Amino acid sequence: MVRFHQLSNSGSGWHTFSRIHVENANIAHNNPQFLPWHRHFLYLLENELRKITPGIALPYWDSSAESEAPERSIVFSNAILGFNLNPSTCEWPVQTPNTHCLSRALNSGGVMPSIVYEALINNYPIPEGFFSSSVEDSCRRPGSPFDTFRCFLEVAHGYVHNMIGGDMAFMYSPNDPAFYLHHAFIDKIWHDRQTASNRPNQYDGMLNNMAVQPTDLLSPWGTPVSNEFDVALQCVVYVPRQAGRSFQARSDREIKAPKPLPMEWIKMQGFNETTVRMIEIVMNDIITKYNKGDTISTIVQPKQSVPIETSEKEETQFFSPYCLTKCTFCNFNKYIPPPNLDQDDFVKAYLAEIKGSPKNNQWKVQSIYFGGGTPGLMNPSHVHELINGVRSTFDCMYNMEITIECNPTNIEMNKLLDFKKCGVNRLSLGIQTLNQKYLSWMNRSHTVLDSLNALEISSKVFPNKTTFDLMYGLPFQDLANWKKELNMAESHLNGHVSVYQLTVEKGTPLHKLVENGAIQLPDDDTLLEMHEYAKEFLRVKKYNAYEISNYASSLETESKHNKAYWMGFDYLGFGPGAHGRFCLGNGKRYQTIKIHAPSDWQSNATTFMDG
Repeated sequence: MVRFHQLSNSGSGWHTFSRIHVENANIAHNNPQFLPWHRHFLYLLENELRKITPGIALPYWDSSAESEAPERSIVFSNAILGFNLNPSTCEWPVQTPNTHCLSRALNSGGVMPSIVYEALINNYPIPEGFFSSSVEDSCRRPGSPFDTFRCFLEVAHGYVHNMIGGDMAFMYSPNDPAFYLHHAFIDKIWHDRQTASNRPNQYDGMLNNMAVQPTDLLSPWGTPVSNEFDVALQCVVYVPRQAGRSFQARSDREIKAPKPLPMEWIKMQGFNETTVRMIEIVMNDIITKYNKGDTISTIVQPKQSVPIETSEKEETQFFSPYCLTKCTFCNFNKYIPPPNLDQDDFVKAYLAEIKGSPKNNQWKVQSIYFGGGTPGLMNPSHVHELINGVRSTFDCMYNMEITIECNPTNIEMNKLLDFKKCGVNRLSLGIQTLNQKYLSWMNRSHTVLDSLNALEISSKVFPNKTTFDLMYGLPFQDLANWKKELNMAESHLNGHVSVYQLTVEKGTPLHKLVENGAIQLPDDDTLLEMHEYAKEFLRVKKYNAYEISNYASSLETESKHNKAYWMGFDYLGFGPGAHGRFCLGNGKRYQTIKIHAPSDWQSNATTFMDG
């Protein structure tokens, strides 16, 4: 710390580092150059320190060993880095982005524990579904093992920046000496990964829509990326972490996951929020596995599954396009049923489409999902026909999951027993909110009383096999109202629940209201508070997030169908506007989108066995 002070007081050298970091923020973050760029950055800083004291070595701070309360680390004692610096005494004046006093705002959000880093070092198998999302960014491209590792590590490193706060929360974070101790640790994790994989020169990914190369030059120095692959060339030797800390010591007390990163950091870093939230789910899954007793070897062991080109598991989904009312926020392919609708003919079209669908003799159907629209409006006998149609056409698992979506109205609840007799074994209730004012605004056809009654009945017909959804981020909603809804829902949790943020979709009445300024949506800070509160609320109830918006009380109550999307399994879609993604054993992946208009789809499916 004394040498840091001396460097800071020796002239502009110290402040130049922060300026370089700010000026090259886009090239040094959120892309494959993140790790080599910062390795060179540390090398240059260490050389400056050695001009003051020859032979001095830059230490690293293993924040993961103190993940639940890093703000209480000895690193922040007055003997080392100091605690929350006092701007009034200006203990450390800095010049970037302007002249001010270095500040910190240590908080108790927590950082990633050691087990997460150990898993990343040892090539934790990232779920295939991480790459199959429609979101395109530098982190989500398959076939880039280095850049996938880099992306996860870059998100993990953000927790420390956020926890320290102050200058560390911004791109001028090199103002704070803590920056270098933290990034030395991140660089060590990369070094450990290089050693563990025996591929020190592995480097891949995309930058500015072009594949990166080891010969690419690091700005502003003009140094090739390849010069940064071997720390020994920089006379750097990383000593092992303190004995017993390289892997979190097993105890009866569970390791806590840190709070999600705030939107401010995500935006500043240039990351896609969906990507960050998915990475948080994967890293929390590592922590959950560890808390359940898994060892590092079992956590990182690849799943014993067949490559996706010959995947055994396949899902089917029937899309029912009809609703009694149109919700203000929904942009799904939906229609009010015509008075002359012939459900028998409609079902014949579904059956014809099943018979004419693509086939792969490797497929084994593990789930059927009736979604919509409002499939609960269907006649149970028709649902039975469609289930039998799938069973007679495809090889199906004996314990196939069969889910139907229903609205909590009397007309549908009376059918529950009949649906169960037909083979349905899981229910999804479209509740959305337990606030009557919001239901009215959404133009929903049910009341809060209907919802509570439906939850009570469904728990008896489908015990531990009923899920329902709740939305946050609704117009004029605040955290207090959101807490009330979660408290109301608590006693009705039945193995599974979906909690997701309202999305403003173009073409919906909601979009027009927002565009015209007629309604006000919660700001990003409030949305983050709602998300964090719901996640912690459900964690206390022993409900774990196994997908972005889905929480389950156990592996048995997780939705096979939801998880299939997450894992990148094949699925076929039947009905107007239904989507499908699958492989046929030729190494190619296909996508299908069915005709949207129900009458046109019905005509095509009946005539050509393809909608």
